[in-house]
Amino acid sequence: MRTLLEMDDHHLQDLGLKRHEVLQALRSPLHADPSLALATLARQRQEYLNSCQGDCP
Repeated sequence: MRTLLEMDDHHLQDLGLKRHEVLQALRSPLHADPSLALATLARQRQEYLNSCQGDCP
């Protein structure tokens, strides 16, 4: 996760991630795996974008 924090926003975008998603995943409970939280956030964002078909804000 530290490596992701050190990346610039363009590199994160290449990975399909947003900086706020990385930060949110790091705020997950200590017993939780932040990489799973990150995958869930990225999947939810993609599902949202797919559902609005270009009409998203």
